[in-house]
Amino acid sequence: MSGLLHIKRFRQNMLKMFAIYLVVILSTTSVITYSRYITSMESTSYARPARFNIDITKGSICVVGKDFCDLSKYKPYDQLDYYFSVDTSQLEVTTIMATTIDIDTHYNFISIYEIKDEVETLIDINNNQDYSINGRRINISQEVEAGLGTVKTYKIRLSYIGSSDTNPTYDAINVDFVATQKD
Repeated sequence: MSGLLHIKRFRQNMLKMFAIYLVVILSTTSVITYSRYITSMESTSYARPARFNIDITKGSICVVGKDFCDLSKYKPYDQLDYYFSVDTSQLEVTTIMATTIDIDTHYNFISIYEIKDEVETLIDINNNQDYSINGRRINISQEVEAGLGTVKTYKIRLSYIGSSDTNPTYDAINVDFVATQKD
């Protein structure tokens, strides 16, 4: 073996092998040691949650833009229309949504319409599985696919029971929703 060290070609090959070995060891050590820092520089460690925005815009029984609402001008059992819209266009996840409409005790429910392209479609609550009525509460259930939400406008026709209220402090209906992300 001592004779091999005296051969010039063997010494050159041995120096090359030692240099390669040293480069491999240093590369492996640096990758293992600094992989955490290298990874954190290249990407973020958090994800943005999906947008889950639902917007409900309510109308009014009284004339929009007036501060004073005089319900005493209506006769008992006059029919009044109340409009509201549900905007699901900003949902980024598939959602199961239940819209609830609570009717005030000063009104009775007559009918509900869905308005699409300025065409009113009467909804038969008794024969439509997406709509139900329970006392003074109407429930609308729907499944909205991710990115395919729309703005749905509804009209509820109510009959006024009668009162001498001028500028009432109650709303004819209260619209709310419950939404859950579908797996």
